[in-house]
Amino acid sequence: DLVHEGKNNYGTFTHNSRLSIYGIGPHSAGSTISYAIRIKTTNNDSNMILVHYGHKFGFSEFTKNIFTLTLDKGNPKLYTDDTSVLEPRNAYKLNDGNWHDIAVSMPRKSCTLSEVVMYVDGEIVETNIPKNKMHIFFITSGHIGIGGFGYSHTNFGESHFLDLKPYTGNIDYFYLW
Repeated sequence: DLVHEGKNNYGTFTHNSRLSIYGIGPHSAGSTISYAIRIKTTNNDSNMILVHYGHKFGFSEFTKNIFTLTLDKGNPKLYTDDTSVLEPRNAYKLNDGNWHDIAVSMPRKSCTLSEVVMYVDGEIVETNIPKNKMHIFFITSGHIGIGGFGYSHTNFGESHFLDLKPYTGNIDYFYLW
């Protein structure tokens, strides 16, 4: 649902919401990708998907990366595959019912997950160093989902990430660059 409050507009997402962006790119080969999203939620039960970039076609394993930003009991996390996750060193509680800005940014082409910079409310977040030292490399035929898996292939969403749930709460904006 789209909510209008004076000059402010935002979307309200439920467990049944599904918003997807189709097209080729901007994720491609060794490109740099950054996301920024403004959220407000009080849900603290699950690891909710804020933004998901996943493969359009099915494969038997992760040969190229995903770029999935989640909120796990109020704590932001970024996944590049089913075993690689970037998370804050100290826990956040962004599920407090207030508006919060979350951003993730690749500083250069094909960087490693440990090089990705995470921001919360305009401040750089100290993150744990992920175990995977592989360089991020995207497939060009993917889809972006806002608040859920969208319409990416189930091999790179629902079937590998059983603990990830659709986002429930409000989203004010989403930027991709």
